[in-house]
Amino acid sequence: REEHGLTLAEYDALLRLARSPDRALRMTDLAERVMISPSGLTRMVDRLVTRGLVQRRSNTSDARIALACLTDDGLRHLKIAARTHLRGIREHFTGRLSETQLRNVASALETISGPHVPH
Repeated sequence: REEHGLTLAEYDALLRLARSPDRALRMTDLAERVMISPSGLTRMVDRLVTRGLVQRRSNTSDARIALACLTDDGLRHLKIAARTHLRGIREHFTGRLSETQLRNVASALETISGPHVPH
């Protein structure tokens, strides 16, 4: 957080917006993906809007639906923060594993992140 002024949840939200069509998601969908409450997401998006990293828009087909949209400044900030984030992952996790271990971890994560079928 100190280096780029983003919490991990804020970084996650910016990343999810960047990976979404039109760099936008419904607020309810973003809250689910970042795994925080809708009210917590509202407060977080307020902070990101104040910093110019995100903007709120109404859905053109349904004005009741609020969208969070990544701004160009938000994308630039995310790209800079991503370098630090990835360096930390290498230093603390992947840099300690062999190629075989990395492949095994990747395979396990693909299995875990596959389609969820409710019981």
